[in-house]
Amino acid sequence: MIYDLISNKDIYEGLGDKYKKAFEFIINATKDGIEKGKYFIDEDTVYAIVNEYDTKTEGFYEAHKRYIDLQYVVSGHEQLYWKNIKDCTVTREYDPTGDSMLLTAEDPVVLDMPAGTFALLYPEDVHAPARAYKEVSHVKKIVVKIKID
Repeated sequence: MIYDLISNKDIYEGLGDKYKKAFEFIINATKDGIEKGKYFIDEDTVYAIVNEYDTKTEGFYEAHKRYIDLQYVVSGHEQLYWKNIKDCTVTREYDPTGDSMLLTAEDPVVLDMPAGTFALLYPEDVHAPARAYKEVSHVKKIVVKIKID
């Protein structure tokens, strides 16, 4: 898992072309005021989901196998709960159609995600996003899905 500010994106573009495209999409989308929806960046290897929602006081933990999540908070403030998969219990087996499995986690690491922050979440990174920070609030987020080779 990587957690940082979008202003430091250049550090991570060296991870590969797909990452560079993902960060470029975020920068351009936030300049242009992107609407909710699904956007294909590089065929099926990189795509983005733009969503707006109210944060929650409870939620579920998930993990993925085929895609890395690049979660970027455009506006608002949420918390993201994180735990390594080896410390979690699977509650719903992996579904390849939705590229997800559900898990439970005890004593997670809690990341504050104000506008301008991102988290790169790999298959071992069990996460519960969209959690309320202090109180329920409105968030706009871009989740870029980066296919694992």
